[in-house]
Amino acid sequence: MGSSLTAILRPRDLELALLCFEVAIDLVPLISTVVEDHDGRAVIARDVVDCWLELPIAVRARYAAKRLPTAPGFAGHAPVHALSRFTGDYVDAIDESWIPEGTDPYTVDSDTAERLHRNAWRRHERQIRERIAARRGPDEQFLHKLAEPTDFTGDGWNTKD
Repeated sequence: MGSSLTAILRPRDLELALLCFEVAIDLVPLISTVVEDHDGRAVIARDVVDCWLELPIAVRARYAAKRLPTAPGFAGHAPVHALSRFTGDYVDAIDESWIPEGTDPYTVDSDTAERLHRNAWRRHERQIRERIAARRGPDEQFLHKLAEPTDFTGDGWNTKD
């Protein structure tokens, strides 16, 4: 049965399915508490892939670059696959979007923060579905946020501006 399935899929469809599978492996553990339904997770996984494919090749190459050059035992190879690294940055961008402008997130009580965090993911999923219905691609401003991979200095501190 598996071979007959691949025979009816076009190569591009198969490539997209495999990319979505790769993304889902990294994505689901990160969002399972805020996006609880499988359909929502699938929509977001596909959006991660769509955003990845919209990035210029040079930007995708930066995601494959060395990540922890000061870490002990660093052998010069990216310790995380480029798409996995991109998925993490994608999740971080949404995770941070709930924070009101000019607000220190540590001053928001935990119940309010959790509610705002869940709402940010619901809003993001809704925006994806609206774009799909309107046959629009990923949001340009969101892609711009993801155009520079997060880098770490090796001491665990994020150095992305």
